[in-house]
Amino acid sequence: MDPLSPYPGLRPFDVDESHLFFGREEQTDELLQRLHATHFLGVVGPSGCGKSSLVRAGMIAALSAGFMVAAGARWQFAIMRPESRPMHGLAKALVEQTVIGSDEADKEIATGFLDATLRRGPLGVVEALRDTPLPADTNLLILVDQFEEIFRFEREGGSDEADAFVSLLLETARQREVPVYVVITMRSDFFGDCAIFEGLPEALNESQYLTPRLTREQRQAAIVGPARVFGGDVAPDLVNRLLNQMGTDPDQLPLMQHLLMRMWTWRFPPQAGADGLGTADRAIEPRGAGRELTLADCDAVGGLDHALSRHADEAFESLDDRQKSIAETLFRILSERAPGNRDIRRPTPAGEVAELAGASLDELVAVVEAFRAPGRSFIVPAFPEPIGPERVLDITHESLIRQWQRLRDWAEEEEKSAEDYRFLAQSASLWQRGGECAVAVTQFGDGARLAEPAAADRVVGETLWRRFRAGDDLPCGERKGEGGARGRDGGQAVVRNPSLADGLRIGLRAGALAPSRRVDFLRGQLRRARPVL
Repeated sequence: MDPLSPYPGLRPFDVDESHLFFGREEQTDELLQRLHATHFLGVVGPSGCGKSSLVRAGMIAALSAGFMVAAGARWQFAIMRPESRPMHGLAKALVEQTVIGSDEADKEIATGFLDATLRRGPLGVVEALRDTPLPADTNLLILVDQFEEIFRFEREGGSDEADAFVSLLLETARQREVPVYVVITMRSDFFGDCAIFEGLPEALNESQYLTPRLTREQRQAAIVGPARVFGGDVAPDLVNRLLNQMGTDPDQLPLMQHLLMRMWTWRFPPQAGADGLGTADRAIEPRGAGRELTLADCDAVGGLDHALSRHADEAFESLDDRQKSIAETLFRILSERAPGNRDIRRPTPAGEVAELAGASLDELVAVVEAFRAPGRSFIVPAFPEPIGPERVLDITHESLIRQWQRLRDWAEEEEKSAEDYRFLAQSASLWQRGGECAVAVTQFGDGARLAEPAAADRVVGETLWRRFRAGDDLPCGERKGEGGARGRDGGQAVVRNPSLADGLRIGLRAGALAPSRRVDFLRGQLRRARPVL
């Protein structure tokens, strides 16, 4: 919990912030009823609708308080995200947050043993609880937040582990030998992807909960309630403006929370400059005075439409040139535009980010600190949790990708690089099937798409030529006359060169890089190759 503000900003409310969580009481009751009936619950909704906050500060807090009477008030919780190692992540959450593994002093060793147990089959959690039983009359709830990450993991080569992970969750919830409940939160735009996992559509059909939008009265409670807990208030005219400005865009809820957090830390900083700003242009309230957020505060920080982008820009502009370059690489790696123009987060270990940014871990951490300083909530883990090479970094919410103009531009550039990478990777795949570097390209506007070749002679079209023959030093050979392959002037060029194909094939193993860096790698392979035209 951030002690500086009653509002979380872009991050979700956490379990220990239930006293600041307003407007969702009825929805919390509905979640408890469905969870009791099925033991498996899928909480779905668009990005920014408040799913994670509802489950953490609403449902889990209510379970701890004994509001699901039939199950009792004794609970243990394992909260995790799939990220890039779902089985390991679940094992780690169980070891660190529950009784499982409590007899082992070395948590890393305990996590390894439990990981192996979970991989034995869909009853892995039950087997672990046979070895280390829960205390009497105690229930276990496993929360898989951001479940949509499993689809990216499956798409990028982890299909076997993804299948095993989903089967483990479903069977754990289905059995009744031990009192274990499973809850997932998932963006609704990934709902159709669930069909790739056997049994998951059926489970969701029985137990999904589509998160409703807050009513005007509920939004008002969410605006005013936290400030009053902190001994303050929000001016009525400011409340009315925010309620009137919030439309149907799901990003409006995280934008509202960020704006309120920003206004509070700007108006009532714990000390001068704690949020990275000076204090000459604002009046600091004396200790003990009534605290009320006003329209003037809202306008000063940029209002609902601009506060987030302006705040992130202030953090970026506080960096020197070297740090700005690292920051750009950091955010390019942590964000991704998936197929279907879906903006998604890409959690990545800090050591990997530092390597890709060409920076030391200390240099990277210094940049991260600028974006997670008190009063800022753009990157997790939250301040002041230490960051080691294995600690996973992540942006706080997908709305940052859409609402921070600078990051939106980077994401669009990265998507264009991703298209280039996919084109080159497919070229390598064709070589693997055909035994030579032979691809066919068909132009569509400014882009290029791969076409299945109809003959043994494959062709590289003008688009590939134009992209990678930027100068005479590039290995694209000589232009030929009519009847042969054509070069820079247009047409098609036949390429048969194993070394070029090897470079493209090697590029398939560059999947851990951000798309722009994958393309740089593959372009380097193309420049070193000498195709014969």
